[in-house]
Amino acid sequence: MKRKTKSMGALVLVLFMLVSVIGGTGFALDATQDAGFETAEAAAVRALTEDFFEKKQQNFVSEKEISLAEFYAPAVRNTLAEKTSSKLFQFEKIVRQSIDADVSRENFEVTINKVKVDGNTAAVTAYENYTYILDSAEDGIVSSRGITYNISLSKHENEWKIDRIKTNNELEGLVEGVADVTTLFVADSAVTPVADPTIEAEHIRAEEQKRQNESQSARGVISRTFHWYSGVQALTYALEYSNSSHSNYDTEPYNDLFDQHNPKDCQNFVSQCVWAGLYGTNTAAAIEAKSLPMIKTAGREWWSTSSEACSNGTWTSIGSFKSYIEDGGADKDGLVGATGKAGSMANGCAGDMVHIRDSDGVWYHTYIIVQATGTSGSRTNANYYVCAHSANRRNETLQSILGAGQSNLRLLTISGSYY
Repeated sequence: MKRKTKSMGALVLVLFMLVSVIGGTGFALDATQDAGFETAEAAAVRALTEDFFEKKQQNFVSEKEISLAEFYAPAVRNTLAEKTSSKLFQFEKIVRQSIDADVSRENFEVTINKVKVDGNTAAVTAYENYTYILDSAEDGIVSSRGITYNISLSKHENEWKIDRIKTNNELEGLVEGVADVTTLFVADSAVTPVADPTIEAEHIRAEEQKRQNESQSARGVISRTFHWYSGVQALTYALEYSNSSHSNYDTEPYNDLFDQHNPKDCQNFVSQCVWAGLYGTNTAAAIEAKSLPMIKTAGREWWSTSSEACSNGTWTSIGSFKSYIEDGGADKDGLVGATGKAGSMANGCAGDMVHIRDSDGVWYHTYIIVQATGTSGSRTNANYYVCAHSANRRNETLQSILGAGQSNLRLLTISGSYY
């Protein structure tokens, strides 16, 4: 493919400077500050933060390495490469450069949601929304991601500098324990798609159950009815509640009828998608009543309301959810499904989930597939479009998030639920 020439003129950086004291969307004003006006120190902190994001974004899209060291405190610069945030920025840049020829119409929007100055220290909360189009995508699909940044600063020789950056980007868990993040990146040519027989068998079983359900129920062969999981219903919900373009706060696109679990909302969001895939009724009355397809049966609970989720973790914990669906069957209420092996990713479908593990081997984050292009059995990361929470991701391919590597990924599929 012919390489596109990019210039920073094609990148739009919109910095929304909110000067208000309403709720959590404005600056935190210090005691010497009149309402509605920034102090000089708060303005200086904000200006440095905006400059940092602009330079970070220039580095992200550039083939060259653009240093961010000037924004950090002197003591931090010596070990900057070891910081998790720096590893994150480096890994994202590597992945971005690997798909450079396929990326167009990139746009960045940064909102400074909160600035708090306390003497010679300061704290900033910012939200970065990044949208782009993959030229290889069907129908001009817009991909987006929204990341929350918590930035700690201090004053050095009368200048504000960054001491620490913490984000809600799930990739921090991937890079944190890795000395060299380049080892995490795998090129397309190094990957041979491998299908997972357990996942395929569960897909087939789901279709068979769907066909047999009506006749079995009519004859009374089973005591419980099998309710088929619709990947279309699940992905429709995922796309509706993962819009990262909201700038005032990272949870703005969330369904507020459910309890939120930021900054670790991934499984909570996926459970909501599965609930929608089982035709859950998206009303306050139904959710507060824990109406079916939520499960209230003792020992098989799977439910959430606006204020809490079941205490067994099946709604909010990746590990508990996995065990729950694998333990399901016709003899008990609740979900039934299967989990694939690490690296066997070639036969995922829309509505399936993708788990990612960290350097310690812990499966810590989950995505939901909203589109699977290509042919089942030969799909790569480029074929899977996913949505997620914490960070907010909408219509991003696994390749644009992680590169082509699949050794730290596995599939999970739901066939349905018995009750």
